Amino acid sequence: MSLESLARRLRKSYDTRRANSQRFGRGRLTTVGLEHHTDPRTYHWDGQSRGGRPESPIVVFQYTLKGLGHYEQAGQLRRIEPGQAFVAVVPSNHRYYLPPDSPGWTFAWFLLPHPYIVRRMIDRLAGTDHVLTLDPTGPVMTAFTRLFDGITAQRFRDEFAWEQVAFEFLFELERHLADRQYERPAKEKLLHDVATRVLAKLDEPIDIEHLATGWGMSRSAFSHHFKATTGLSPARYITDLRLEQVAQRLKATDDKLELIARQTGFADANHLCKVFRRSLHVSPGEYRNQLR
Repeated sequence: MSLESLARRLRKSYDTRRANSQRFGRGRLTTVGLEHHTDPRTYHWDGQSRGGRPESPIVVFQYTLKGLGHYEQAGQLRRIEPGQAFVAVVPSNHRYYLPPDSPGWTFAWFLLPHPYIVRRMIDRLAGTDHVLTLDPTGPVMTAFTRLFDGITAQRFRDEFAWEQVAFEFLFELERHLADRQYERPAKEKLLHDVATRVLAKLDEPIDIEHLATGWGMSRSAFSHHFKATTGLSPARYITDLRLEQVAQRLKATDDKLELIARQTGFADANHLCKVFRRSLHVSPGEYRNQLR
């Protein structure tokens, strides 16, 4: 579906709407809209003066279908072009408006007041760019369209149905932000390369400092590089790789824990049990019994 197709679908949904808002629970009034503006004098929103309370903020998500708008966050100006969206928290230091040189601005939006989702989105957006470039056929906009259609057609029979779609949007947005922060090709290559080295000598405990020499780095430099590229610590990732191998052996064999510990780079069965329980909250023996 192209941007034009998405615009037509949203227009049809909005033109045939039963409503543009629906209330779920106390104070949870979710509102959607589809607008077109051409007069800069009549379209301007200030995030500090449009209402909302700091103790109960709301989120505004606005996706451009055609034309051009401006979004300012903490003094930084961004052009919002077709295929781009912004996520704004109300109240906060932002504003968005139609600039004088714009040919017009057509966009779809929603206001989301769900306390948990809003707080989680605020955490995810902290320190990141609030302007997103989103494929109209991608998972974020697919979830947005389901939320938009559900409100306009009043399809959500109760709060649970609405929350399911709202959380779907949250998860897809979080995934998009994570992929943007940790570029997928570089992330996947580094994870693959480290996994290959660890699994090639799985029965040997690999020290991070020894692993770092393969990248010509010190232990601290490699740890920083790994965290910056993947969002994970190298020690945690290596442990998870070993535990995956342990889990496979517990499922597929009757080998004793002492043997499995030696095969997967743990000091002994006691060490394996401690790490396994700390990570999976169950002992290796209980895990094996559950599978069988």
